[in-house]
Amino acid sequence: MRKLFELIANLFAIIIIGVVFAKIRIKAKYFYFTLLGAVSICLGIGFGAISLAILGFEDVGGNLYRVLSKYALVFIICSVVFVYLFDRLILFLQAQILNYGAFGQLNFLQLCYSLLSGSALICYFFFVPDILGTVSMLALLIGTLVYGLKAKVE
Repeated sequence: MRKLFELIANLFAIIIIGVVFAKIRIKAKYFYFTLLGAVSICLGIGFGAISLAILGFEDVGGNLYRVLSKYALVFIICSVVFVYLFDRLILFLQAQILNYGAFGQLNFLQLCYSLLSGSALICYFFFVPDILGTVSMLALLIGTLVYGLKAKVE
């Protein structure tokens, strides 16, 4: 019974986060692209590393910078795929749950902006001191949720 409640809670959280992202996509498109890029890069690198480890590449668990440079093409492809999949999910939520018409697919310039601004956001969190990065991450998370939910209410 506990597993069922955990599954329902996880699905509910995914739907709420998806609705927040869908509202941000409508209200603040370039902020959405930045968050989309950051999330997709993180998911692409994680999925790529797990896929390479499953396929038997033994050096995936080594030095982070060496692995990122050696298998950069795999991580780039995974990140681009996650950008399109995540955006398709958000468009589906806009059309089905929020009853908005589709606001168009990602074009190449939006894809490039998304990946560049997302990587800049990730680099910011890597290069600032830990306490400042933690405070910035919490402010970004709380600000995104508050803005998305506020936009949902309006």
